[in-house]
Amino acid sequence: MSTAQARPGARLQAGLLFALACPAVYAATYSLPPPPRFDTVPQLDEALDQLRKMSWALYSDALAQPDSRGRTIAQDVNQWLLSPDHEERLAALRARAQSQSAAADSAALQATLGEAATRVQQERCFAAVLAGYWRYRELLARHEARLQALKERLPQDEPAARQRRIAPLVMRWAGALTAAMSADSLSAEEVAVEELTRTTEQLFSAYNEERGELASSLSTQERAQGKAPLTQTRQTPCQEPHPQTSGSPKPKLAVNNRALEEVYPASSKHALFEGRTVVDASVSANGCAEQAAVYQSSGVEELDDAALRWTLQAHFLPGERDHQAVTGVVRFAVKFVLSAPLSYQGWSP
Repeated sequence: MSTAQARPGARLQAGLLFALACPAVYAATYSLPPPPRFDTVPQLDEALDQLRKMSWALYSDALAQPDSRGRTIAQDVNQWLLSPDHEERLAALRARAQSQSAAADSAALQATLGEAATRVQQERCFAAVLAGYWRYRELLARHEARLQALKERLPQDEPAARQRRIAPLVMRWAGALTAAMSADSLSAEEVAVEELTRTTEQLFSAYNEERGELASSLSTQERAQGKAPLTQTRQTPCQEPHPQTSGSPKPKLAVNNRALEEVYPASSKHALFEGRTVVDASVSANGCAEQAAVYQSSGVEELDDAALRWTLQAHFLPGERDHQAVTGVVRFAVKFVLSAPLSYQGWSP
């Protein structure tokens, strides 16, 4: 899209574009917009005007930092959205439709408007894909910042090995974007977007895994150094004593606990942060968690905090010794995962 064609007064909120590309689900997705239907030339004109507004909104977006290809969002818009040949084809269809409307040739008009709808749909898909890619690029920067912060605290980390694992996925992601933006038909676009979605999910999964490994190493290092772990203490009265025990000296989680989904921070979901926090829970003889401490961090502070809060609200079966309920400590992992049911599980090193 040439800047001469853009209309500065028609800037849209970037959030609307992101909603088009990525609906309110907490997973990587590029949702293509529904196909339009035109019955009149003014409807086509309105759709073309919306396309130019969408293109300008992306072009003037604040995401100015280049991506792994060394490109900016403005360069992508100029290359792929409403390119001169696309504009020429749409203008020719519009002129033909206007002539057929004036001649009251209804059958020919509907055929032309149908062809125009297909072209408009393809441009909308391109806009949705670009909006999604660059918003995911913005989220990926948060993952990169978390990784970098952990690396700086781990002098023994090997960034070269880490980069070798991630770099191929970044290249595949960029290649999948090019394929999606080069599709010459809607069916080809759908296939390309499926691949783009898969590579996006794989890339975020890789970053989550790398961060988890670094966070685990850092937790081990800090325990060896005697650093106090992140801890929360119960501030509310304990519930009534649990009628059962765990049947062993150690307490264990009961089965009637609230879903982890309820404490999964919305900001972590939006940023596609997943993670596993290993928690030590100090459980009283009545099955009440009196204190919770992070044994192994997820590398995301708000996930660790949510895991501790969930632990202090959880129900436990207290430990048992000589047929009497006793206090004890239980260690377990709290897993925050977007693409699968959230769960907690027994922990082992």
